[in-house]
Amino acid sequence: MTVDNIEGAAVVTVDGRQRLHLISDDNFSASQRTLLMSFDLPQ
Repeated sequence: MTVDNIEGAAVVTVDGRQRLHLISDDNFSASQRTLLMSFDLPQ
């Protein structure tokens, strides 16, 4: 199993809808991974 730590977050407006972006970094560790996730927020 991998372990992720969220290091950045942003809410932006795209085409009139809000979107949440989260980013994690692997910190050069085999037990973590680098991810960029994006979620549309409900209106």
